[in-house]
Amino acid sequence: MDTCVDTVHASVTVLTWLSGIMCFLVIVLELNRKSIRQFPGNLPLIFTAVALCFNMSLGVGPTVRFKQVTDFHTSPIWRGVCIAQSAVYQFCGVSTLYWYTTLAHVMHSIIVDHTRVHDLREGRLRFYLWGILIPAVSAAVPWSFGAYEPRTGEIECWIDSPRWQFFCLYLWVFLGAVYGADRSYRIVRVLKRTAYKTGLHARSGQAAGGPRGRTVLHTLKEHLLRQVSFIFLYVIFACINLVYFAWSSLVDRGGEEVGKDPCVLSMLYACNTSLIGAYIALVFGVTRENIKTAKRAWRRVVSSTTGRGGMGGGMEGGTDETGDGRSDLTQPLVGAGERGGEKG
Repeated sequence: MDTCVDTVHASVTVLTWLSGIMCFLVIVLELNRKSIRQFPGNLPLIFTAVALCFNMSLGVGPTVRFKQVTDFHTSPIWRGVCIAQSAVYQFCGVSTLYWYTTLAHVMHSIIVDHTRVHDLREGRLRFYLWGILIPAVSAAVPWSFGAYEPRTGEIECWIDSPRWQFFCLYLWVFLGAVYGADRSYRIVRVLKRTAYKTGLHARSGQAAGGPRGRTVLHTLKEHLLRQVSFIFLYVIFACINLVYFAWSSLVDRGGEEVGKDPCVLSMLYACNTSLIGAYIALVFGVTRENIKTAKRAWRRVVSSTTGRGGMGGGMEGGTDETGDGRSDLTQPLVGAGERGGEKG
């Protein structure tokens, strides 16, 4: 079992660093855009930053060689580190779930309900406020009842009681997956109808909204595919963790049971949890616009090192293909109907 625990620790170390680096690179790309100043164009940045925070909470274990778990009962210092890691883990886990459902809600509101982006932007403070209060309350309640402690399996500190785990996170993970799937299904129905009407207009020789309308529809489909892909990954993530949760709930917790979960199940849980940041970075970070931005940045670096950099190379970094620096997640949504509340 010691060999299994060591393998799990090594996997958490490698995958946590991998996810953290990927999230950091996506954040750098998003900070290079003007969209970080406006809601909902800053949702990719917020979502990825929260995922990075979650990975940092997991990174506490590898950084201190998991002493917050092994020395929890013998050292007040490591006990405090364990409780702090648990609180950050809970806060960032719920925050990731909140911003995921917010993203699904915003896309549904724009595409299905035809809500103006300007109207959503006016209510941004409400999204920000709930995005702080809900995770904060979810982290404070277990702390007030002393529920934070090392988890069975010596992977990290969080909550070891199955009942607390269910009501603090796994229930909301399941509901979030259902909500996201429902929103995506409704969006797919609308886009299918729109695509059908666009095809009829094209066959009849009409403009179907012009090149801009066709481009917006195509880009919306691309963004929807990205969101559905994340929902698919999110459901897999939720199922693996729920299986681990169900097994941990059934094992006998009497006496010293640390490390007695099946090695394969513990490994799946550790890898899956450590890769949540990588899931988000891949789905929302690997886009055509971000790839082009990265290439431009790389060319500027090469030009500066070879002494061939010019004025033009420094000017293009802060904009994307549209020239206004919007995040490609929401730029076509804004351009389709309005820009800052005006008609497009």
